[in-house]
Amino acid sequence: MSHDKEVEVTTAKCERTAPAVRLGQVSVVVPTFNSARWIHRFVANTARPTAGAVIVVVDDNSRDGTHDRLRQLETSHPQLRVIQNEHNLGQLQATLAGCATVETEWILTIDDDWDLTSEVVNRILAKASDSDIVYCQIHGHSVFGVRGLSYLARRAGPLFGVPRHVCDASSTRLFRRALIDAESAVPLDVQLAASPGRVTHCALSLTPLDGTRTR
Repeated sequence: MSHDKEVEVTTAKCERTAPAVRLGQVSVVVPTFNSARWIHRFVANTARPTAGAVIVVVDDNSRDGTHDRLRQLETSHPQLRVIQNEHNLGQLQATLAGCATVETEWILTIDDDWDLTSEVVNRILAKASDSDIVYCQIHGHSVFGVRGLSYLARRAGPLFGVPRHVCDASSTRLFRRALIDAESAVPLDVQLAASPGRVTHCALSLTPLDGTRTR
C-alpha cells in the first residue's frame, strides 16, 4: 500500500472514531432519601471528579433534614442542583424526576453513598466513546437494591424477559438523554432496554462512603 493510501485509511478510521464524552456534556443524577448524615461528604467527593458536569440531587421527600442540608451545600457548590419531591416516589422514579430536569446530552446516575473517584468517572466516560448506554457492574449490587433481592433478580430476571445486562447492572449507568422519556411511568431500565441504543458494560470497584448505611 502506498503512503498516500495509508494516510487515507488512517484518516478514515479517525473520522469514524467517536470522540470521548466530556464532563460538560454530562449531568449526574442522584436520588437520595434520609441521607443528612453523609450527603455533605457525598457532594464534596462527587464534585471533584465531575468538575464541569451538573450534579442533580433529588431529595425523595426525606424526613431527616436532608433537603435543608442540600440547600446549604448549593451555596458552596455551584454545580449542584437540588430537587425535592413532594411525595416519596422510590429510587427509580426519583431518578427519572431528576432526569426530567436535565438538558445535557448524557446522564450519569449513581447512588448517594458511593465514594466516586476521577478514575471511575474517566473509565465510565471512556466506555461511551462508541456506545449509547454504559451499564456499570459493581460486585454485590444491582438496580434491584439489597443483596438478597439482587441475587434473586439476577437469577430469575432473564426467565421473565429482563435482559441479563440489566439484571447484572447496578444503578450506576451512563446513557444518552434522548433515549428515555423522563415523564413516563415506565421504569428507567425498562426504557433503556427497549431503546435502540448501543450497549456496553463497565466493571467498577466502588467503595461506600464511611458511615453510610450497609447496602
